[in-house]
Amino acid sequence: MGNMTNQRQSMPGSKFGYPLRAVTSHKRTGTLIATGLGLLTSIFIDFGARVSIAEFLLLGYLLLQIINRKRIPATVVPYFFCLTLLLLGFIAANAAYGFGGDSILRTTGGYGIFILSIVALAHFLKDDIPGRLAPIMLGSALGEILGFYVSPTPEILIDPWKFGLGNALTVIVILALTHRSIISSSQFVMPLILISLASLHFIMGSRSLAGILMLSVLLVLIRRSKSRFTNYQMIGCFALISATVFGVVKIYSYYAQTGLLGEDSATKYSDQNGEFGVLPGARKEIILLAAAWIRSPIFGWGPTAAVDSRHMGEVYNWYVLHGYTINLSDFNRLFVVDSLPLHSIFLGLLVQAGLFAIPLIISLLHPWVRALSYGISSKNLLATFVILSGGVHLFVSPLGDTTRFPVAISLAVGLAAFPCAKRGIARGKQLAGSGPHSHGAV
Repeated sequence: MGNMTNQRQSMPGSKFGYPLRAVTSHKRTGTLIATGLGLLTSIFIDFGARVSIAEFLLLGYLLLQIINRKRIPATVVPYFFCLTLLLLGFIAANAAYGFGGDSILRTTGGYGIFILSIVALAHFLKDDIPGRLAPIMLGSALGEILGFYVSPTPEILIDPWKFGLGNALTVIVILALTHRSIISSSQFVMPLILISLASLHFIMGSRSLAGILMLSVLLVLIRRSKSRFTNYQMIGCFALISATVFGVVKIYSYYAQTGLLGEDSATKYSDQNGEFGVLPGARKEIILLAAAWIRSPIFGWGPTAAVDSRHMGEVYNWYVLHGYTINLSDFNRLFVVDSLPLHSIFLGLLVQAGLFAIPLIISLLHPWVRALSYGISSKNLLATFVILSGGVHLFVSPLGDTTRFPVAISLAVGLAAFPCAKRGIARGKQLAGSGPHSHGAV
């Protein structure tokens, strides 16, 4: 009888053996694809604008999904509406200031490709977020290291740790520490190793990376001590984020001011410190952008973000008045340029399109908040780190070739973890019929 059971389980068409092997093979294939996709996020092709090979593959993947399911994913519709409003804002700004129609199409197309990449990643993640996020990020980390040698950006050549290698090492360490085979022996050692790594980021001059890692560890440790995760606790997490940012700034200020982080950090701190602390000095672009939006809040300044020199002069005088040092590098980079450096995705959108950009900002912020809720509630350290990193880019980084993927993957987690409302799924089924591919509306 036992032999008959074993024989039945090994039969290709049986109820037991074949499906199990098929599932295992499917997961292994998905892991390999995810790793390869992550690896290609740091390999770029230059068409006048640098585009990663992974972005091309994601667009092709989304196109195949649309063809197979015979409908457009439900998440594309609200984003398309937001992009239409953004385009109208660009046109209105062009009528007010005049800067050429080619920049309108190029900038709108860039945002469109970015959004489609988010939707494609969400489709890829939705069946198994933890199982696919880990290999994607492993591939991305290895890709950052490979990209440093194959197609380096000017930024990573200037500061390899801050603009790539530090993040890659952090992802690899998190993956190693949270691997099933060693997690039982690293419950107490893991926080110590990660806080030590955050200290190394401080020493290497990567303050934001150090803060993100420390905050990720804190949030996950707090969540592991709770049996339930309520909305009030989510509000408490945002309070903790604010407190951690404040604490990181204070710690950095003390160590940099006393010279414990080295002469370069002491000089940087001296240049960036002023009446309102180190944050306005460290991110001078943020003050420039905020002041520019205040000057033209409805239409913005168009996709080129070209403002008059009087605005530059006023912001320069504000910094000098409040005790901030404007060194030659900052002066040439920020105050004698034709266009503002869009060193914040959200503020950059407001400067480019004014109030017309607000729906798109909300549609990007909403899945990020949901992604953070997923990362914390699932006690997933890697997801929490990735999502917090994407959030920092949304607020204080430009939408460049090295930031598109970190932001896209963080938002994709939010879309994949919390799919569209059921009415969107039902609408898709009405259009596509009730065939085998008509389920899932990410």
